[in-house]
Amino acid sequence: MLIKLLPEDQKMHLLDLAKLLTLCDKPLLWNGLSKDELTSDTDLDALSIQQGERENELLSDLVQSVASRLWPMSNREASIENMLKEKLKASPLIKIDTVENRVQAAMAVLKTLLEEKCTDAPPFLKLFFSN
Repeated sequence: MLIKLLPEDQKMHLLDLAKLLTLCDKPLLWNGLSKDELTSDTDLDALSIQQGERENELLSDLVQSVASRLWPMSNREASIENMLKEKLKASPLIKIDTVENRVQAAMAVLKTLLEEKCTDAPPFLKLFFSN
């Protein structure tokens, strides 16, 4: 795999991107209920993303193939999922599941991940990643 040729920090960012891509179009659930099944008793803060078993297996295989003992990947994966959920929660319920809103939320998380990468980069590289 070509991913093994990447520097360690770039491997982490590639795995972060893979996790974000596996989450961004999955169904949203509130206490296990879809948007159409919500009632007035449903806790809207209990947002979760229904993850696909196949995608999780593929991501796990990718992590195992490149991961080093330095990476707390389960914490990073949870962090990416939480960032995406927080961006989605900021949307009105009627728009939360629209394609446009999902793309905007995923782009906001991606921007955050890239900003983290830019803070680690040498100052002259920050010029290319700003804006």
